[in-house]
Amino acid sequence: MQYFVYIGRDSKTIELLSRLSIGVFYAAPNCSKAVKVLEKIREKYDAALFFEQVNISKDIADIQYMRKKYPGLYMVLVIDSLSKEEASEYLKAGINNTIKYETSQEALKDLSTFLKRRKDQKIKALQLKAQNINDSIRVLFIGNSYTHFNKLPDDIQKIAATQKIKLSYQACIRGGYSFKKHLQKQEEIEIIKKGRWDFVILQEHSEAPAKPTKVVAQETYPYARILDSLVHINSLEVHVIFYMTWGHKDGCLSPIADYPIIDTYIGMQERLKTSYLEMTYQNNAWCAPVGMVWQQVRRERPDYVLYWQDRTHPSPLGT
Repeated sequence: MQYFVYIGRDSKTIELLSRLSIGVFYAAPNCSKAVKVLEKIREKYDAALFFEQVNISKDIADIQYMRKKYPGLYMVLVIDSLSKEEASEYLKAGINNTIKYETSQEALKDLSTFLKRRKDQKIKALQLKAQNINDSIRVLFIGNSYTHFNKLPDDIQKIAATQKIKLSYQACIRGGYSFKKHLQKQEEIEIIKKGRWDFVILQEHSEAPAKPTKVVAQETYPYARILDSLVHINSLEVHVIFYMTWGHKDGCLSPIADYPIIDTYIGMQERLKTSYLEMTYQNNAWCAPVGMVWQQVRRERPDYVLYWQDRTHPSPLGT
């Protein structure tokens, strides 16, 4: 059985959803009432939660609250119109999709089909896990040369083997790439869609998260959110890990006018730390705080050569 829970008061939307022949419909005036409904639904992958677009500040607070409470729940925003900037904010908050107030029954049937596929994937994943308990952990790396240098994925695979853990991986690694550029590669989208990933490691361009906060909010956070959502839609048991990188040895190699904070290693590292932890928080993900460890090693062991000769990429020891 599928469940459609609507938070809002729009009579036309309530009427449309209540006439669904493909599931059970509940209308709730607020989040607390919706929670009472959702708590009675045993399998959350059978449910979709619809939010009425009212006020962006309140909407986002409600969406973030429900996303934190139900990480795997599919959330849809019912809209009249939406600007690109508003869409970005809703996406970062946790919305998976949008529909118009005057949507069609066919669109809702497509959503029903999608929810069924999600549930089938979850059941299949659990069955495979039970049947193949000794199979390898499947890891997908998405990043650039910081992940590629010195064959980092191979090193992780070897470390896992010393702990008697079988680890297989696939890597989408392209020099100089950002999250936005990765999303423009259809072959990478298809790799994500293959699903059944246990861990997906996301590593952004080395300079992008160190830029001014407003720029990061526009050029990095939305694409981190899209990647995270795409991963979770296709791999229901996955853990997304944001791979926090390190500051360039002597400050950012691409200075920004009137933004001197990143002209030093410490300043750049602080910006990277803040941005990666924010991405982790926004997406209810995990963070590998590599940059923070580099900072500690630089302080405690200044004799260690962590950087390659370009003063940004890792040496073998850095890797």
